[in-house]
Amino acid sequence: MQYLTLEEKNRAMRLYREAFPEDSEAFITYYEREVLPRNAVLAQMEGKQVVSMIHLNPYRMRVFEHTFETVYLVAIATSMQKRRMGYMRRLMGQVLLDLQKQNVPFCYLQPANPDYYTPLGFAYVSRYEKKILPDDCTMQEISDWKQNEHLFAKGYPLVTITQHVKALSDQQKEQITLFLQNYMKENYDVYCLRDAAYMHRFYEELMSENGAVTLIYDKQDGTDKLIGVICEWGNEKREERCRYILPQYCKTYKSEKPYMMARIANLKACLCMLKLQDTSNKQSLTIYLSVTDEVLSENTGIFKWRLTKETSELCRQSECDVNQIAPQNCVALSIAQLTGFVFGYYIPERLKEIANDITLLSAVLLDEIV
Repeated sequence: MQYLTLEEKNRAMRLYREAFPEDSEAFITYYEREVLPRNAVLAQMEGKQVVSMIHLNPYRMRVFEHTFETVYLVAIATSMQKRRMGYMRRLMGQVLLDLQKQNVPFCYLQPANPDYYTPLGFAYVSRYEKKILPDDCTMQEISDWKQNEHLFAKGYPLVTITQHVKALSDQQKEQITLFLQNYMKENYDVYCLRDAAYMHRFYEELMSENGAVTLIYDKQDGTDKLIGVICEWGNEKREERCRYILPQYCKTYKSEKPYMMARIANLKACLCMLKLQDTSNKQSLTIYLSVTDEVLSENTGIFKWRLTKETSELCRQSECDVNQIAPQNCVALSIAQLTGFVFGYYIPERLKEIANDITLLSAVLLDEIV
């Protein structure tokens, strides 16, 4: 296996087309132009032919006050004739090992089939959610919508402007960027930074599928306050790509349907981002974790995790220390279970009493396509 050069990555798009026939040529052209030059592709080769691959698409991730580089794993594919030969598992093992050595807390992916990834330590960390505007609601929902009564006091004060992405002015793009940056910061614990580079690729991605942007303004106070952005795309079938609306202007419904999966790569880097809640009546908390990771041996062992409201420390316990820990005081978790706990998606029975004391990553917005 090897990481590909740009020339080799372009040749690997043959496998991409084979594995993802639903992607349009316009979208693939965008991917080749905007994504391939900056991503990494780990592949299994047979001669000059790529028979299995994983694309590591880089993103700047924000978790609370921490910013770090991580990867969104996409285009995970093996040629039809080479499937069930263990190529993907070996590639994923190498990817995770490399990320661990780079001190990357976690990576993420959107699974076509979660059964491929759960044995490798991935776990679901978010669910589909839908943000509903007043005009999308039934009268019963509106009557129950006490916190939004001002939207109906003097008629409907929201004004929408829909434009093709190509028609957006520089001023509108700047307005959208500032809106999204503040929106993410105020409403989510985990998200990819919407900086200039991110937004450039986002607009290019939308344009590949004839994208349009709807800007939603509140004119109630005589001002043009941007309160929402809705994007749609699709050359053949129109679909909503994303919807970002200030919470006081909408209702948010979280589905039981899971969405994104993530996987802890570097255990220490991940857990040390969590602290005690400011509202906790504890000044410090010590947890002994017995972690099993069948892919990354460095994550396997017994660890002492000490949290305060300012710091978080993780220390591997020596054999001597382990012998002094009573079994009932040690919480045994697989790396997948621990990933689910870190994101507040899965709370183990042994940790339910203290889960509310820890700043778990419960507000997650990971909605990238590639």
